[in-house]
Amino acid sequence: MRHEIRMNQIYEKLIFSKTCTIVCSAENIQYLTGEDMSFSSRPYYLLLKPDDTFELFINELYKQHPLKISNINIIYYLDSEEGVEQLSKHISLNQKVFFDCGLSLHDYLYLQTKRSDLQLSITSYIEDMRIIKDEKEIDCLSQATLITDAVFCQLQELIHLPATELSIKHQIITLFAQSNVHQLNFNPIVATGRNTVNPHHLSREVGIQEGESILIDIGCKYNGYRSDMTRMMKCGELLDAKITEYFDILKEIQSTVIDMIKPGLGIKEVDLFVRGELKKRNLLDYYTHNLGHGIGLAAYEYPYINHFSNDVFQEGMVVTIGPGIYIEGQFGLRIEDVVHVQHERAKKLSNLSNEWLNINY
Repeated sequence: MRHEIRMNQIYEKLIFSKTCTIVCSAENIQYLTGEDMSFSSRPYYLLLKPDDTFELFINELYKQHPLKISNINIIYYLDSEEGVEQLSKHISLNQKVFFDCGLSLHDYLYLQTKRSDLQLSITSYIEDMRIIKDEKEIDCLSQATLITDAVFCQLQELIHLPATELSIKHQIITLFAQSNVHQLNFNPIVATGRNTVNPHHLSREVGIQEGESILIDIGCKYNGYRSDMTRMMKCGELLDAKITEYFDILKEIQSTVIDMIKPGLGIKEVDLFVRGELKKRNLLDYYTHNLGHGIGLAAYEYPYINHFSNDVFQEGMVVTIGPGIYIEGQFGLRIEDVVHVQHERAKKLSNLSNEWLNINY
């Protein structure tokens, strides 16, 4: 029913603007139809027409794949032909056509060259619809986060020295698999010592040393919806007292930011607050990325939480809040949580404390 409502909203827009829309983004197609297209290694296209006709173009190799899509005509194209060629045959002459960010440059140039009668323009209106999550989406995001909570809890019980970044990363993947989760949001980030200064560090065969901090950033998918969480671990008493001092600052800042968020608040305000707090402590130069971003069917969605944004928080938004400090040659720190903007406040989806997680050794 929810997908039919979304398709009706699209149809009303198409009627009003007298346009077709080509949807190629896997996330947008799943949002509109509920169908996960990740099974296909060939191009696929959802064509939405103003005459209330919706057509899904898929390679004939996937004829046997069960599709649970209603009210959409499925058209199979041959593996010996280009899908965009078949698609173009179903678009009327002199038609205005919107396309989403999933359309490849190759397919755009094909339409521009072979169908020069078409008026092509990119649109983000489906991504704009996805900004506000409904109750079922919130539930999926919450489930993904609770699974990630459980993995972190198990992880600190299972890690014993000697261990390496890579061995911990593999343990994380195993723990998700044991929870019947085989699709991760991204490749787990495990960084120790000076490697923590790289926010997107690629884990290596680097041994964990007593007295070091470890940055772990992980997430998974549940029914297509994602989690994203960063926690800090430590092995014994930290050798550098500044790590503890700066970590406490980040905890306080993140907690205050989450308490600040409510519908109507300018998004830039929370990032400017973080910058102001870090500047007071002469740490602003070490804050090197956005405070956060929207999350849902994609790892990164609108809105982006930075001081350039002109948007405001709205009820139903789900965003990450992850302040970080990265001091080159020394250490990096980050705490990140997924947050649901509710009617009068914001709520963390995670039940896991943002305190230090400890490694047994």
